[in-house]
Amino acid sequence: MKKSPAIVLLYVFFTGSSVRSFAQLDWIAGGGWRSSSPAVSYSGKIGLQSLSDREWTFGMERSSRRGSRKFGIGSLATLRFRSPFYELDKPLSYYPLKTHLPTYRLESAQLFSFVSLRGGVLGSGRLGWRLRTGPVLQFHSGNYLSTTTAISPSTGSVFVLYQLGIQAHPVGIPFWRTQIIGSIRIWKRSWNGIYIEPFASLDLGDRSEIRYLALPDDSINISEGTMKNGKWLLGLLCRISFGR
Repeated sequence: MKKSPAIVLLYVFFTGSSVRSFAQLDWIAGGGWRSSSPAVSYSGKIGLQSLSDREWTFGMERSSRRGSRKFGIGSLATLRFRSPFYELDKPLSYYPLKTHLPTYRLESAQLFSFVSLRGGVLGSGRLGWRLRTGPVLQFHSGNYLSTTTAISPSTGSVFVLYQLGIQAHPVGIPFWRTQIIGSIRIWKRSWNGIYIEPFASLDLGDRSEIRYLALPDDSINISEGTMKNGKWLLGLLCRISFGR
């Protein structure tokens, strides 16, 4: 049977006989903001204001701390939150341009299984870097459709503002993630330490997208287009390290 790369990494991570050489155990938690992807219109001139997603991450990593083998293995779970509501990106004669006040709800859960490399910066014990890369499995409730209505301030009538078709990345098919991390040690005792880590993350192969139909009942301004997930995420992690 052909095994997923994520399953293989998880087996190696949780098998004690395979990780005896990984003397350091790190607990990791943090979050970030995923870059917003602008709407691309296929027809019409009206789009939707794009918004950045919010992501919260937690997990662990085992890594070596002796010799030349400065690498590790680990797994991070991520919850991605997305606003279910949008505003138009251009004003209409019967509906003004509004600043969107985002409200977020859970969009998906992800499992990032990775291998990592690490090193120091200018020989400093306080500053360092890490590179994590590996497959991501995404879990969600599937594709769905939604319709949002609005009230015209000028006429008081209710109209359909837009319709959304949410197409999620297929469950069970991984995409690839790479993280570049800077590390700042803020506390140390023996082999234990606490680190603050700003990071940038790049996703490749994520097939999620949102298809929209704006103003379907307006024969003049009806527009159609799509928005894709942003590839980049910027965030901050806290890493608590235990050595032996």
